[in-house]
Amino acid sequence: YNNELFALGDAEYDEYQQAWRLMGFIVDCNPMDDDDYYNQNGGSNDGTADGCARYVLWAAYVDLDYQGGGIGEYQFYDAETKKWDDSACKYTGSERCAKMDCHLESTHFSLLGFFKHKSYDDWMEQLFKHEGMCVWTDEEYAFMKNARESWPEGCIKSGKYTADGEYIYYDIKPIQGGDIEMGLYTDTQCITEYQSTGKQDPITVENILGNFLLQKGDYYDFYDDTLEDSMARWTSAFNKFRLCQPCVAYDMENIDGTKYMGDDYYGGDGNNN
Repeated sequence: YNNELFALGDAEYDEYQQAWRLMGFIVDCNPMDDDDYYNQNGGSNDGTADGCARYVLWAAYVDLDYQGGGIGEYQFYDAETKKWDDSACKYTGSERCAKMDCHLESTHFSLLGFFKHKSYDDWMEQLFKHEGMCVWTDEEYAFMKNARESWPEGCIKSGKYTADGEYIYYDIKPIQGGDIEMGLYTDTQCITEYQSTGKQDPITVENILGNFLLQKGDYYDFYDDTLEDSMARWTSAFNKFRLCQPCVAYDMENIDGTKYMGDDYYGGDGNNN
């Protein structure tokens, strides 16, 4: 790191000098008695009562060298072109044009803290609605805004059994690198993963749930996708949030404020500034 590793958590920072990035998901079987765990809307009514909670984990950062230039003080990494986009600096004429690079080991940003959120469907809904439309293509947005509703919010009994007569349960499975997939389990906490007996084993996610991510797209037809195709779509789009993101969402192409203003694009409310 090229700057102070940690920022003071009790200091006040301008919203434009702050950044964040997705770290991934974690499993916690002994959560603290806090408002987020007990009072948020996370958890499905269909889930077992003793399922181990899945949390989304993200990190917040601060640029201690910020000079008050707002969005015009930064250039952003474009996941599509694989290049840094300095158009905000050019548009505002800012002399400082620092990289928003908190995802890199060489970053000049300082870590503010790690945060977890149990109601990940609510978290994803707000994120997709307000920032997804800025970083995704139209096709990615059409897929993701519906696919997020397909993930379980709790340890769910599938109605299927192992060869030994044990119930099969399913829940989100965090995997290395920050990604997620659907996991199959043999216990009501969804921590003991089902062990496949081989290629001929009928107990698979696709056999039990089908292509669970397959949802209607507003302008795109995804119905020919296999589960593997849909998972690839999900991972590719969701991983963009693992890059350093501004804490104030804005669209680099929406300079005059006329882009994405139709109600149909957002699913009816049109309130997504």
